[in-house]
Amino acid sequence: MIHWLTRLRDKIFGVEKLEYRIVKSTREYSDFKFKELKAMEILKPYFPSSFVFETGYTLSFQEIQHIANDIVIHRPATILEVGSGLSTIILSNLISELGYNPEFISIDQDSSWQKHLEEQCENVDFYNFEIGSNSEFAKDGGKWFELPKSSLLREKKYDLVIIDGPKGYESQFARFGIVYFLKERVNETSIVFLDDTDREDENYILEQMKELLPLKSSQFFNKYSRLSNKQAIVTSPS
Repeated sequence: MIHWLTRLRDKIFGVEKLEYRIVKSTREYSDFKFKELKAMEILKPYFPSSFVFETGYTLSFQEIQHIANDIVIHRPATILEVGSGLSTIILSNLISELGYNPEFISIDQDSSWQKHLEEQCENVDFYNFEIGSNSEFAKDGGKWFELPKSSLLREKKYDLVIIDGPKGYESQFARFGIVYFLKERVNETSIVFLDDTDREDENYILEQMKELLPLKSSQFFNKYSRLSNKQAIVTSPS
């Protein structure tokens, strides 16, 4: 009788549900860490020759592997990376091994950081722009990269886009500017990776992308999303 009353109490107060969520969360975290270790092993040949500088701002290794898979399969002619980092080095080394020559562009607001990366990325064109409220691409008085009217980046179309910047502390919806920037610069065959879509701001940006860009399908993977109409070949890590 006491056991039955205990079960009834737990059901009323949601204790069983809470326990399930804790177990589920633990399993998801364990699965995430396992996939991270697996991705690290796969990407290790493309790591920088010196110290691997990895921080909380770095793309997950799973996401880098996913991007690498898309590069191997789809051979994008023009790659745009927003937020330079460890992923720049890894993808640069992979592209060198593949022996094809895409236009690989990486933009960031930190010029000193880019100079460090530039020494290890011979096939990447680095662009540095200030973050400011005068950017025509910023949302509702926020901030984004202040691209000059004469910038060649305005004249290009992008086959693969990787978004991991600007950093969120710059302003609310700090990355929203990429939505307006890409509006006339991607097509129905482009692929866009948006990091941190487990956060409210980035999830909103993702939904705006699906509304304003010619890319209507997205998939969520742990902390990032892939926006693309290309679904025939699965490139997500197992």
